[in-house]
Amino acid sequence: MRKIVYDFKAAALSHLKQRYTDASITHLLSAATALDPRFRDFNFIRDGNERGAKLQAVWKALAQKAAEISAEEPNEPGASDGPSSNDAAAEPPAKLARGETDLVSFLTEHDDTDQQPDQPYIEQQITAYYTKPATAATDALVFWKVVATTCPLLAALALLAIPGSSVPCKRLFSTAGLIVADLRARLSPKSVAMLLFFNKNVDL
Repeated sequence: MRKIVYDFKAAALSHLKQRYTDASITHLLSAATALDPRFRDFNFIRDGNERGAKLQAVWKALAQKAAEISAEEPNEPGASDGPSSNDAAAEPPAKLARGETDLVSFLTEHDDTDQQPDQPYIEQQITAYYTKPATAATDALVFWKVVATTCPLLAALALLAIPGSSVPCKRLFSTAGLIVADLRARLSPKSVAMLLFFNKNVDL
């Protein structure tokens, strides 16, 4: 039995290594892991030195990007005197889109510069983030809704929509196969899409 388990783990590890050879994807997933309260300690890395180096590298990159976003905020629409109501209403989604785009572009670039801006405020946010209790059962979305007020820069960088596997996609195809059965073969694509949407979002 132990040999079967060992062979399974070895095969799974081999396939995972083949899937995640792209450095840009590895950086992006590392950032998403660090900002997920359930896995922020990287405890799945057994070697303590390797785990510490990984944490230090990831948080150095995230702190750098948070500092850049913080420096850009005064130039955002609505920061000047007398902003229009339309600009004020559009400001939050614009910030979110910029934060997501900047993080992805930053993590997919290979910049060797060692620019280290003064960032005590960002370091305070990182400390506050780690002082908030979290377990493996913590809902990451609920967690960040609460912590966003004390860690706004980190909350803007949180990538919580990255799926850990292709299982949700495969389940969606399976559900579609159950909906489009022989007795319901004349459903339009639009109707199928709506039924799938309701089926997967009924709990929201």
